Amino acid sequence: MDLLRSLHRLRHFLPVPALERVSATNESTVNWGKKIQHKLTKREREEVGMIERLIIQYFTIIRKQLQDSIPKTIMHFMVTHLTKSLASCLISELYVEEKFEYLLQESESISKKRERASNMLVALNEAQKSFE
Repeated sequence: MDLLRSLHRLRHFLPVPALERVSATNESTVNWGKKIQHKLTKREREEVGMIERLIIQYFTIIRKQLQDSIPKTIMHFMVTHLTKSLASCLISELYVEEKFEYLLQESESISKKRERASNMLVALNEAQKSFE
């Protein structure tokens, strides 16, 4: 019955007059501006039940797809916005002339490693020459 109430709320968006209510007494109200009351046949009741089950299945599938896609969409836009804003922020921080000297300085540990590697290269070159 919740589905029928939902469909009743959505009746303004439907292009054709929609079935608003099917009660237990098999009376149907059609949105033509007048009430038409008649007993539904067994076949009509089965068709209405089948249509109701199909609509419920359809809305279940759509709800599941929305539940899956909404977090993905939110993350996509958050990550895209974050990367753009972070990149522009980092670039604006890096390209300040006063910071060039500081940013281009070599750390002391790196300079020591480079000096050790240079001394090792000289020692290896001398060892190679002694074997020739």
